[in-house]
Amino acid sequence: MTGPWPPAELLGLHIDAGIHTRPWTPQLGYWLRIPAADYRCGCGWTASASGDGIPLITKTIAAHLSNCEEND
Repeated sequence: MTGPWPPAELLGLHIDAGIHTRPWTPQLGYWLRIPAADYRCGCGWTASASGDGIPLITKTIAAHLSNCEEND
Protein backbone atom coordinates (compact mmCIF):
# COMPACT_ATOMS: atom_id res chain seq x y z
CA MET A 1 0.00 0.00 0.00
CA THR A 2 1.31 3.43 -0.87
CA GLY A 3 0.48 6.79 0.62
CA PRO A 4 1.68 10.37 0.69
CA TRP A 5 5.20 10.94 1.95
CA PRO A 6 5.93 12.33 4.42
CA PRO A 7 2.93 11.25 6.48
CA ALA A 8 0.94 14.30 7.59
CA GLU A 9 1.53 13.62 11.29
CA LEU A 10 5.34 13.33 10.97
CA LEU A 11 7.07 16.43 12.42
CA GLY A 12 10.23 18.06 11.08
CA LEU A 13 11.80 19.05 7.78
CA HIS A 14 11.31 16.72 4.82
CA ILE A 15 13.24 17.26 1.59
CA ASP A 16 12.59 15.70 -1.80
CA ALA A 17 15.74 16.16 -3.92
CA GLY A 18 13.74 15.79 -7.12
CA ILE A 19 14.80 13.97 -10.26
CA HIS A 20 17.07 15.58 -12.85
CA THR A 21 17.97 13.94 -16.15
CA ARG A 22 21.65 14.97 -15.89
CA PRO A 23 22.60 15.85 -12.31
CA TRP A 24 26.29 15.89 -13.26
CA THR A 25 25.65 18.66 -15.89
CA PRO A 26 22.46 20.48 -14.80
CA GLN A 27 22.66 23.07 -17.60
CA LEU A 28 22.19 20.31 -20.20
CA GLY A 29 19.38 18.34 -18.59
CA TYR A 30 15.93 19.12 -17.23
CA TRP A 31 13.90 18.40 -14.11
CA LEU A 32 11.48 15.48 -14.24
CA ARG A 33 10.42 16.35 -10.67
CA ILE A 34 11.58 19.63 -9.11
CA PRO A 35 13.04 19.61 -5.58
CA ALA A 36 10.63 20.35 -2.74
CA ALA A 37 10.76 20.88 1.03
CA ASP A 38 8.00 20.64 3.65
CA TYR A 39 8.21 21.51 7.34
CA ARG A 40 5.72 20.73 10.11
CA CYS A 41 6.13 22.11 13.62
CA GLY A 42 4.71 20.50 16.75
CA CYS A 43 2.33 23.45 17.14
CA GLY A 44 0.71 22.63 13.79
CA TRP A 45 2.41 25.36 11.72
CA THR A 46 3.60 24.29 8.27
CA ALA A 47 5.79 25.70 5.51
CA SER A 48 6.45 24.46 1.99
CA ALA A 49 8.82 25.46 -0.78
CA SER A 50 9.95 24.13 -4.12
CA GLY A 51 12.64 24.88 -6.67
CA ASP A 52 14.54 28.10 -6.03
CA GLY A 53 12.53 28.80 -2.86
CA ILE A 54 14.05 25.92 -0.89
CA PRO A 55 17.09 27.85 0.44
CA LEU A 56 14.75 30.54 1.82
CA ILE A 57 12.57 28.10 3.77
CA THR A 58 15.28 27.85 6.45
CA LYS A 59 14.85 31.56 7.26
CA THR A 60 11.08 31.12 7.45
CA ILE A 61 11.44 28.13 9.78
CA ALA A 62 13.99 29.93 11.98
CA ALA A 63 11.69 32.95 12.29
CA HIS A 64 8.80 30.73 13.32
CA LEU A 65 10.85 28.71 15.83
CA SER A 66 12.10 31.88 17.52
CA ASN A 67 8.48 32.79 18.34
CA CYS A 68 6.90 29.35 18.69
CA GLU A 69 5.51 28.56 22.14
CA GLU A 70 5.93 24.83 21.44
CA ASN A 71 9.72 25.23 21.77
CA ASP A 72 9.70 27.05 25.13
